[in-house]
Amino acid sequence: MAGLKPGEYLFLTIIGRSEHALSRNILNDYFKKSSLQFIWNPKHKLSSQNILNYMEKLDEKTIRKIELDEETIRKIELAVSCELIKQSIKPTRLIFDTTNFYTHIGHVEKLPNKSKSKDKRYDKNLIGVGLTISDQNIPFQSVTYPANEHDAKLFPELIDDICEHLNEIKVLAEDITLVFDRGMNSSGSIRKAIDKMNVVGSLPASMYKNELKIPVSEYAVTWKNSNGNIIKAHYVTGNWYETDLIGVVKY
Repeated sequence: MAGLKPGEYLFLTIIGRSEHALSRNILNDYFKKSSLQFIWNPKHKLSSQNILNYMEKLDEKTIRKIELDEETIRKIELAVSCELIKQSIKPTRLIFDTTNFYTHIGHVEKLPNKSKSKDKRYDKNLIGVGLTISDQNIPFQSVTYPANEHDAKLFPELIDDICEHLNEIKVLAEDITLVFDRGMNSSGSIRKAIDKMNVVGSLPASMYKNELKIPVSEYAVTWKNSNGNIIKAHYVTGNWYETDLIGVVKY
C-alpha cells in the first residue's frame, strides 16, 4: 500500500480533530500514536502537502454534490441533537462563530468568492463556514455561505434557523443564551435575537468610551480566571444598536 486513499486521509483528519485541535503538519505524528496504524500501513509520510495533493482528487462533481447536500447535513444535525436530548444532554448556551477557507475552485460555482482570506490566500476563492456549538462543545448547527457575504447580513437568517432547530428538538428558545462576537452586530440582528432568546455579545470600544472612564475602585464584581489572574467587572446600562442593554466592563 503506497499511500492512503483520499477518503482515508479525510477520515483520519476527522478522527484526529474529533479528539483535539489538529493541524495538517502534525497529522503524521498523530497517526503514529493512534490505533489506525494497526489498520493502515502507508509507505509515504502523511505530510501536509500529501494531504493537499490527495484532497485535490475530490473532483468538482464531488464538491458540487457536497454543496447541494445541505438537506442531508441538516438531518444529521437534527438526529444528533435528538439523541443528545434523549441522553439528557440539553443545551442551555449556544456559541456561534464564522471563518473561511480557501479553495482551488474556479468561478464556475456560486459558493466560492473572493474575500478577506484568514489564511492570507487572496489569490484563491473562499468559502465561508459558520458553526454553532453547545455548552459541551458539541456541534449544534453549521452553515456554509459565500465568503463575500458579511457576517452581520448572515446572522438574522441564522437566528431563524437556530430557533427552528430548537423547536424541532423541543427546546424553548427563551431558555437559551446565544453567544456571538461583534462581527455579527447590527441593529436589526441584535433586536431580532433578543426577541427570541438571551444574548451575550461584545461592543467595539468606540461605543462605550464613557463607561471606560469609570474608576476601577467602583468595580464591584471580582473573580479569578483559569490562569489565576484577578478579573474585576462593573455592570453598566446603555442604548447600543437602538436597544437598551446591560453591559459589563472588565478589567
